[in-house]
Formats: sequence, C-alpha cells, structure tokens
Amino acid sequence: MKKFVAVLLGLGMAALSADQITSFEQWKWNYPSGVGIWADKESKKPEPKMSEDAKDGKYSLQLEFFGCKNFQGVNLVGKKIPAGADAFTMYLKVIKGDPRYLDFQVEKRLEGEKDAENYAAQIPVAADGQWHQLVIPFDQLRYAWGKGSKKIEPNSILTLKILLHKDRSCVLAVDDVRYRVPVKK
Repeated sequence: MKKFVAVLLGLGMAALSADQITSFEQWKWNYPSGVGIWADKESKKPEPKMSEDAKDGKYSLQLEFFGCKNFQGVNLVGKKIPAGADAFTMYLKVIKGDPRYLDFQVEKRLEGEKDAENYAAQIPVAADGQWHQLVIPFDQLRYAWGKGSKKIEPNSILTLKILLHKDRSCVLAVDDVRYRVPVKK
C-alpha cells in the first residue's frame, strides 16, 4: 500500500505553512485572495460562510447552493503544486439536500501565463450528514477546455472549483483541502 503525505492548501488550519493558500482563521472573502462565487446571470450565486462545524481545525467553509438555471460554483484559491503531488484531498459533508455527485473542475495556469486550461471530474457524494474524505487524483481529471499543453505540469498553479448544475440545491461543508504527495520509499 502506498503511503501519502498531504500538503495543506490552507483550508481549515490555524497556522500557515509555505504550502498553504490561507486558513479559515485568516480567511479573506474577496477572490482571488479567498473564495470566488459565480452563477449564470439568471441564477443566485452560492453563499459561502464560515462554520464552526469543522473536521480539522476551528472552522470549515459552508457553501449554500440555491439551485440554478444552468450553473453555479465556487473557486478555492489557486496554489502552485508542490513537487510530487498527485491529487487533491478534502473533507466534505452534505448538510442539507442530496446533490448525489459534485462536479469538480481544476483550472491550471503556469506561472506568468495568461491562458488557462480546465480539467473536470464528477465525484459521487454521500448525503448522510457525516464528514467524508474525497480524493481527486490528477490522472483522473479529464481535459475539458482551454489553451496550453493539455497536461498538469509540476509548476502549474491549480484552482479547485466546485460546481452544481441546473436545479440542484444543497448545503455543503468543505474542510482541510490539500494536495496529496506520495511518500517515497
């Protein structure tokens, strides 16, 4: 069995490390220094807020999705991939509703580049009110659109996006978002 170490992206911990984006204790709500929220022009944007219901640390990010005509989503701030990282990991809890699955997108930029590429994965989620660890391996992300190399390079800056489409509404809590780095034997 492979052993892994997770490099914190900065969601849910009090002290910042070099690999963290930020922590909920030091959270900034204005994108790109915090969370970005968006929806099609006929729909209400998701509503983010801090919650003391945390899996790890003092706070988690609670996201309320109201349903939409076409799409709605949340961006979590981008951070350069640490050497050897092969996945995102996070804890997720469905508080209300049953989205059945979430669409995750990863926007990739190389440092100093204007153009971005987007990759996507659909992950089933349990609506049982419990914290569950989700793992999104980079090799399971499929190229969706954008300009570039069509692969995730080690120097890439990745932004994780959580999306819901059409009339699906729910309340989620997200905590402890990290890059996963396999430990070499």
